[in-house]
Amino acid sequence: MKKTISVFIFFLGMFALLSFVTQTKKVDPLNEGISKELTTATTTGGVFDPNPQFRDRIYKNENASNSSDPNQSEHRRVIPYTSLRHADVTFEKRVWRMIDLKEKINQPLMFPKERTQNRINFFEMVMEGITTEQIHAFGDDEFLIPYTKDEAMKKATMKVLRNVVDSATGDVTATEEVLQNLYGPGGSVEKVTRVQIKEDWYFDKQLSKLDVRILAIGFEWWDETKEVERPIFWLYYPECRQLFSRYEVFNPRNDAERRTYEDLIWKRMFNSKIVKETNIYDRYINNYLTGLDALLEAEKIKNDMYKWEHDLWHF
Repeated sequence: MKKTISVFIFFLGMFALLSFVTQTKKVDPLNEGISKELTTATTTGGVFDPNPQFRDRIYKNENASNSSDPNQSEHRRVIPYTSLRHADVTFEKRVWRMIDLKEKINQPLMFPKERTQNRINFFEMVMEGITTEQIHAFGDDEFLIPYTKDEAMKKATMKVLRNVVDSATGDVTATEEVLQNLYGPGGSVEKVTRVQIKEDWYFDKQLSKLDVRILAIGFEWWDETKEVERPIFWLYYPECRQLFSRYEVFNPRNDAERRTYEDLIWKRMFNSKIVKETNIYDRYINNYLTGLDALLEAEKIKNDMYKWEHDLWHF
């Protein structure tokens, strides 16, 4: 009996030793071949040379690829919409909302102004999707005026005044209007200050739930010379969801829990105000009310939808 126990303890110790040796020989997949990469970087001029093999992160990003390439394996699938039949919708209300990107809670949609390895501006991401023809732009929120890629890129420009300098004297002789991009290197992406949302609120009697689905999303830029917001284009939101799920958005509380732009919009992590509801005149609130009265009217529209759902139940 004692001999059997001794043999068992011997083999148990050998198994533990082999397990320890195996664990110490394991290599982190991120660091696999690191010596080869460092040797290559050193021979080409140093470890700070631009090299896609060096990631600005201590682990491989499994949340989002931060790339518009649809073939990237890191892409997440978007949350599919639930099945919805016309017969199940007992109430529906269409509203238009305006998101002011200058508000603090909405600043994740406005920054960064210049692209980094892990983050990109919201409008820059949209323009990247348009240039690669993954999403399409429209001139209206009913998708009746489609834009080609070139037309959409032309819409994302603004006119600026530039001084004409005499090469001989160095004096300013005149000014001229030139087009400047709202995106890309040297662009003025900070001029895009508003996002419009067109959405449908509906009550699904099968789920007994008041829900919402976004149909269109539009952009506006601030014209300082005329002091007015100018529309750029509209997008069909269901087509944009896959693109939005590929790019991370800043999380002020935890860098490890990075959300994507699709998460931010799906969870409605933004502040907005209603600027229009479906009405017989097809007019915006600011066409008949201004100032505080317009804000109160927007709140009234929102509360009327919630009251409709609340009045369905008896307590």
